[in-house]
Amino acid sequence: MTVALVRFTPGARTHWHSYAVGQTLHVTEGVGLVGTRDGTVLRVRAGDTVVCPPGEEHWHGATLTRS
Repeated sequence: MTVALVRFTPGARTHWHSYAVGQTLHVTEGVGLVGTRDGTVLRVRAGDTVVCPPGEEHWHGATLTRS
């Protein structure tokens, strides 16, 4: 298992990516976004956990503001 603490500046996001074993994201503060290739974009907040299944292409990042 790999664990990382990542912070995004407003409006920043990752490139599209996927993991063979999937990825679990747990939001510890602020408001973020998680998008998938089917066009779904989830707004996530502190306390939310998102599971990206194995092989699913997705991105994650920050909103432009905290609202």
